[in-house]
Amino acid sequence: MLSSTNEKKLGNPMSPVTTREEGIVEHVHLGYNAQLTKNRSLISVLGMCLAIVAVPYGIGGPLMSAIYGGGQLSIFVGVLVVLFFNGCVAISLAELTSRYPTSSGVYYWSYRLCGERKGIRKIVSFLTGWFWLIGNWTIALSVNFGFASLIAATISVHNPEWMASDWELLLIFYALCMLVFLVCSFGDKLLPYVDSVAAVWNFVTIMALLVGLLVRAQKGRHSASYALGNYDSSFSGWGTGFTFFIGLLPPAYAFSAIGMVTSMTEECAQPEVEVSRAIALCIPFGGIASLLFVLPLCFALPPLEDILNAPYGQALPYVVYSIM
Repeated sequence: MLSSTNEKKLGNPMSPVTTREEGIVEHVHLGYNAQLTKNRSLISVLGMCLAIVAVPYGIGGPLMSAIYGGGQLSIFVGVLVVLFFNGCVAISLAELTSRYPTSSGVYYWSYRLCGERKGIRKIVSFLTGWFWLIGNWTIALSVNFGFASLIAATISVHNPEWMASDWELLLIFYALCMLVFLVCSFGDKLLPYVDSVAAVWNFVTIMALLVGLLVRAQKGRHSASYALGNYDSSFSGWGTGFTFFIGLLPPAYAFSAIGMVTSMTEECAQPEVEVSRAIALCIPFGGIASLLFVLPLCFALPPLEDILNAPYGQALPYVVYSIM
């Protein structure tokens, strides 16, 4: 935590600050000097944002929740609802990042925004930091385990005789965790390129599914009224109203971690501008990608009751295999 000498130099938490073109995080503003290598640009940070959202996985992985949550209406309208609320979050994060460009992120912001209330700002900052860290752990583990089940489901759809046992699924999960660890630990110079490649790969996947699903559509194509308005709450057991909120889970999961890129501020030449713009631009770019992903699914989706029997609870491999 900052020393008492540094605390006196912090000043008003929301006082005007002139943008520093060289991007140096000044001691007078943040209480310490940045030490990390500045090898990130707006494109690479935006690529990281879009790679974190990862629409094909972020929405496709938990797609079964939207099936239980009502089907097409929940999928389509759910994306719009989540984009609106996450847009508000992104604007707030971008504003704070432009004012306090530090890799400490939310726990530094919570400290500064508490103002002169010395009795609570350290406690609030401490709790915020731990919640932030636990949230990062949870997201990382859920992505790796979800991807492991997605791999197993894809293999099982093409080869119904093979079903991964619990320990085999766990080994796939461990292998993915180890792969991510090795890349992040020993490939630091490659990470900006990995982020950009991941963003491009997501776009290519979305376009391939957009064309492939609409062209093939072996189960037929629904009318616009059915594709965008069909709502069946009978599968969730929660009633008509609350079922819709279950259907919000896939897009909410996809856009839940865009704030992670605030940790990259000290690796950018102009963090006040680059990271803030990347967070703000993630919503429109990610929103367009999400609509391009869900619309062909809504128009070509097989019967909902059939999707419920998909292996490992992974709807996307079954849906793509059925349609294609």
